[in-house]
Amino acid sequence: MNQGQDQATDLAIQGTNTSSITSKRSLERLGYLDPCHVPGVTEKDSPLMFKYVVPKPSRRSPVINRAYYQRTESIRVLVEGWIEECEANGIEQCAIISLGCGLKAKTHMTKLKYIDIDYPTLITERLYMVRTQDTLRNLLPQNPTVDDVGDFVSDTYSCMGIDLRNLETLRKGLETTGVVPGLPILVISEVVLSYLEADESDAVLRFFGGYPDATFILHEQCIPTFDVDDEVENLHPFASTMFKHFQRTMTPLKTLQEYRSLQDHRDRFQTLGWSKCDLLNMNLFTDYVIMPTAEEHQRVSLLEPFDEHDELYWIGAYYFIAVASSAPGGALSAQGKKSPDVLERIGLRSKLQDVQALSSHHVDQETYTNLQDEHIVATISDDLITDIDWAKQSPFQDLDINRKGHTLSILGDEAFVFGGFGLDAEDHQEGAKVFQPRGQQTRLNTMMRLNMIDGSAETIAAGSDVPAPRMYHSAAASLDGSAIYVYGGRDGPNK
Repeated sequence: MNQGQDQATDLAIQGTNTSSITSKRSLERLGYLDPCHVPGVTEKDSPLMFKYVVPKPSRRSPVINRAYYQRTESIRVLVEGWIEECEANGIEQCAIISLGCGLKAKTHMTKLKYIDIDYPTLITERLYMVRTQDTLRNLLPQNPTVDDVGDFVSDTYSCMGIDLRNLETLRKGLETTGVVPGLPILVISEVVLSYLEADESDAVLRFFGGYPDATFILHEQCIPTFDVDDEVENLHPFASTMFKHFQRTMTPLKTLQEYRSLQDHRDRFQTLGWSKCDLLNMNLFTDYVIMPTAEEHQRVSLLEPFDEHDELYWIGAYYFIAVASSAPGGALSAQGKKSPDVLERIGLRSKLQDVQALSSHHVDQETYTNLQDEHIVATISDDLITDIDWAKQSPFQDLDINRKGHTLSILGDEAFVFGGFGLDAEDHQEGAKVFQPRGQQTRLNTMMRLNMIDGSAETIAAGSDVPAPRMYHSAAASLDGSAIYVYGGRDGPNK
């Protein structure tokens, strides 16, 4: 790639910052983020800052809002958990380093240093925006040691324009803020390193791993191993679309070409010198940390209509959170204090251990892996499956049901598919095994009968008492094989 192409790519990557902030502003306006949903606090009174940096907000689609809510809350919970852990361990001086100008932590620690690192152009623009708005300017600390067009350095907050590919400049810049080896640091990388070449992002991780008491939070894309055929390397359509999207926007996911699965990223951290690392995909992290209660599910579900559960699942499967530490277990910081353990502070470590102890099938390496406890990472091994003869070939080679969110119930030698979201029965070719994707998709109340012996399929004519159309319902066959019981489901975005 020539210099002109490099500059164009850098500009495109810088543009992702605007897109990200606009998406977070969308969350802020709708009330996804704390403290907008606190009783008595309105969006107008919210202390969140996105409204000051996005003068013309745009409402994102519900699935983008949900995905960004999970992403933003994940970083917030981990950052505040790390701060609380430092306080609980009596650590008086520490620093948070945000690569790409991410979330601001809410804290009352007077000796916490917060440092934003980003492209020089973006830092200059940000400082100009802050200095020209009274509300933001009044938040800047007084008596900075550096206060020019492209840099701001003070005892508590610093903002510096540094290209992460120039690590010597980064080292010197951090030294001017008081970040030196021995100081407990938290580094946040929210979809930043994925735009670098693999060796460049490796160098950044190795650089921060050289600090003896560093914690690294990494959020970016991955490719689940179920998505890759070992022989032909065919990707799931979601992955192919994701790659094409970032190629089209001139922001290719360079690191993802080298490190795909969670296991790849786990090995990467280990190779680069990190002593501890836990990695979870966003679906698992959301279930255990972001939305662990029915109350939070209910709160979020009332913010806007949402009916894109499949799409949200795929996004959650292809993005992950990694929390790595350079300090060995039980190590003390330079201040003689216990090094912070973020996952322990937010209660996630005990949850994962409890789940793994209870079920060998609930958590697998597609969703969670770490460096220390490989022996307890749950997998479905050959030893566990000894009494099943897997079919070498499916009897339904040419069958395309063209629906999702349906149920399948088995009665004898027949399987019955009911409901879901897809094509109406009137839209398929009568008598054909392949249902053509034409016509309007909708929630269904049609039932298909599949013969598991000869592979034949047919749609059963609906009677007068047919259940209402629905998706994501439950269905169970009676023990005597005489009936199928259908319960619950969804018949609309809010129902």
